[in-house]
Amino acid sequence: MRHFFVLLPLLFWLHTEAFSKKLPTKVSGYVFEDINQNGLLDKGEPLVEGVAVSNGLEVVLTNEKGFYELPLQPKQTIFVSKPSGYELRKNSYHTMADFLHFYPEPTSESYAPTVAQNAEVPAQLNFPLRKIEEPKTFTMAMLGDIQARYQHQVNYAHEVAEELYQYPNLKGAVMLGDMGDDNAMIFPALNELFKQFTTTVYPVAGNHDRNYDIEDLTEDFSGFKKYYGPDQYSFNIGDVHFIAINNVTTIKGIQYKDFIPKNRMEWIKNDLATVPKEKLIVFLQHIPLGHMMQESRDELMEVIKDFPHVKSFSGHLHSMTHLYLPYGEDKVLHDVVTGAVCGLWWGGELDLDGIPNGVMGCGSPKGYYLAHFNGTKVNMEYKASGKPKEKQMKIWVYQPLNAKKDPTIHIPEGLTENNFLANIWAGSIHTEAYAQIDGGEWQKLERRDKIVDPTARRIYLRDSLKISNQKSHLGPGYPKNIPSHIWVGEFPEGFEDGSHIIKVKAVDPSGMEFKGHRIFTKGNFDGDYEEVDWYNIH
Repeated sequence: MRHFFVLLPLLFWLHTEAFSKKLPTKVSGYVFEDINQNGLLDKGEPLVEGVAVSNGLEVVLTNEKGFYELPLQPKQTIFVSKPSGYELRKNSYHTMADFLHFYPEPTSESYAPTVAQNAEVPAQLNFPLRKIEEPKTFTMAMLGDIQARYQHQVNYAHEVAEELYQYPNLKGAVMLGDMGDDNAMIFPALNELFKQFTTTVYPVAGNHDRNYDIEDLTEDFSGFKKYYGPDQYSFNIGDVHFIAINNVTTIKGIQYKDFIPKNRMEWIKNDLATVPKEKLIVFLQHIPLGHMMQESRDELMEVIKDFPHVKSFSGHLHSMTHLYLPYGEDKVLHDVVTGAVCGLWWGGELDLDGIPNGVMGCGSPKGYYLAHFNGTKVNMEYKASGKPKEKQMKIWVYQPLNAKKDPTIHIPEGLTENNFLANIWAGSIHTEAYAQIDGGEWQKLERRDKIVDPTARRIYLRDSLKISNQKSHLGPGYPKNIPSHIWVGEFPEGFEDGSHIIKVKAVDPSGMEFKGHRIFTKGNFDGDYEEVDWYNIH
């Protein structure tokens, strides 16, 4: 019996050692132009040099024979970065189809589907590409926070899919995180939505896209990865290098910090090491870079210090704003916070189609950006869902007679009846706005930081008075998001009663231009009519 107990651990060790030796420690293969589009490397098909292939940590470029080789560790995903002039294969829901998860052991248990166990790596892991004509001038849709927990909320988002359907030449739709809302089983429902997109979908990981119940924190995005592959990746279109990063780090359960851990930051460094300095770099992430922990932000700014052209698009805040981050020598990174497709979590009164208005705390309607790229330049436009593309602002005028009928209409603190304001939703601290009243001289408007948007306040008061048909998510604690994009003007002295028109125009150094107008009547011209029941007068 004594010998048996000595031998058993030895046999277990030998079995474990033998199993570990069977696990591959490298992966290699070819990147090729898939002429016949069968996904297989056939005789005579061209091999593609200079394509970045990664395991999520190291990044290598294919050699002149299209060959790559990478070290391989458990829980890594092997993928290729789309080179300019080519496209990757897509699945039925228009996301990256070709990647390999190497998970020799089962992932931790979760209520939602996770990455499947896989210890097999083919002798050659080849990646097919299709050569395309790709213009250097192109447009991408940037969509923050669909934030769907249930199917009916995904159904609300079909409004956006219908709008994007009108742009058949889009080169991509970026989902800037929080596609789901605390439900890691929602991804198949979202994929059904994405099937109707006419362009490639680029998913980005957000804090509400995690498997909260997973014990192994290295697997917190396992549900996301199951469907979409790597949670960090890059791709090239024209002269632009896009980098999708995951800046959400789980502490425990639902708790997280706005931080890029060492392994993810190392991949960003390795990816950028393959990119020419003159290219435009565009970061795509959920949490705005300016809201990350200082340590992460400083490290990322150090990584990009030699790149003169860097831009960024984020979600997360459910409000519209722009952040300007200094880096390197006299350089500034412009981080565009895109608002949210869901507005404030699909809250607010229902429209005629039964879709919540979702007005955000900054007073902006739910929507998304269209980003137009031309070399290292980016021009943008905000598209409010369900509104004409020309609608870029809300011009507010206080009308006392309307206020008598609606107790939720208030003059914002610090203003008077003689003021008007323009909430230019995509405006920044650098936007200059001007107004013209009744065809008169243009006057420069003053941007104010501490004004609560009157539309958002009205929605909040309707909730408080319980007269809305569906509550918003503005309270409690409203106002949380004081907008930075409100401009105030003043009517001239002796402004007469009658109908008037206000025109507003604005321009931003980023290239955005805005126009809007408001027609209103000052005073009462109804003859002081008093209600009469004409139908019962004989």
